[in-house]
Amino acid sequence: MRSGSILIFLLPGLAWLIMSCENNVCISFSRDYLIVQFLDSTETRKNIEIDYITALGSEYIFYSDTSLNRIGLPINTGESQTAFIFRNVNSRTDTLVVGYSQQQRLISPSCGFELQYRQLQVLNTSFPGSTVQFDELNILNDTDIKIYH
Repeated sequence: MRSGSILIFLLPGLAWLIMSCENNVCISFSRDYLIVQFLDSTETRKNIEIDYITALGSEYIFYSDTSLNRIGLPINTGESQTAFIFRNVNSRTDTLVVGYSQQQRLISPSCGFELQYRQLQVLNTSFPGSTVQFDELNILNDTDIKIYH
C-alpha cells in the first residue's frame, strides 16, 4: 500500500512538472542583410573587382580591394531603404538602392518579437540589370538580388 500512496502523489506532481515546462527554443529565420550575387548575361557567376563598397551616409566600408561574385550587405534597419555604392578598380561607381518593409512577428511569449524585412525591391540601380530573387530577407534564401554585370 505504501508504494501505491507514493504513486498517487508522484504522478500528479510529475504531470504538473511536464505541463508547466515551456518550450524556450527561440528560432528566428529573419536576417538584416542582403545577399547579392553578380552574374553575366548567361546566368554564370561573375567576379567583379571592387575598390570598395559602402552605404550612402555611412563611413563604414563593407568590402575593399577584393574580387567577388557573391556578397552580404547590411541594410539600414532604421529606414525603409538602403543605398549602396560600389566603386570598382577602374574608378567606375555604381549604385544599388533597395527598399523593404518592416514587420514584427511574435516568435513566442518567452522569446519575444523578431523584425522581418519583406517586400524587397530594387528602387534604383546603375548596374545593367538586376532581379529580386526573394522578396523576404530569410536565412533559408541563398540569394536575394541578382545583379547582371
